[in-house]
Amino acid sequence: MTNNELIASYVADPDPDFTKGVRRANSLFCHGGVLHSYAEPIAWYQGGTFLVSRKKWSLTTTRHQNTLLGILAQQGKTYTTTEERLI
Repeated sequence: MTNNELIASYVADPDPDFTKGVRRANSLFCHGGVLHSYAEPIAWYQGGTFLVSRKKWSLTTTRHQNTLLGILAQQGKTYTTTEERLI
């Protein structure tokens, strides 16, 4: 699975109830409604809304954040952003 495929899969089914286990792709993984880039949580799904961290980490993590925001916007999903670190 590529990073973009994992992000699209996360948006389609963020898996907040831990039923599907951990999904991984290269430098991304998601589990229990949280999307991680490397070790940093960059998105959290709760109560029908995605919370996306815009905190600056690295070029790759910023690319992951931007890809996620693009997919969320394209699919009309509800999201908010924060400059804070998640969790």
